[in-house]
Amino acid sequence: MIADKTESGPVYGMNIAAGTSLQDPEFYKRTVIETRIFPYPQYYMFPIFDAEINKIEGLAQNPYW
Repeated sequence: MIADKTESGPVYGMNIAAGTSLQDPEFYKRTVIETRIFPYPQYYMFPIFDAEINKIEGLAQNPYW
């Protein structure tokens, strides 16, 4: 249950549009591609279909769903 700390934040890559050749240092410059977030605790578990909950007595829906 640490995804909100480990999976959130910037994702880095190379700016392949920069520079004029593969030897150009600008091509290899570390660049933020996107910033990811892990916003909701329900993302840790998937919801269970209502049909499955109805089939099995005592089965409860995952939290937050």
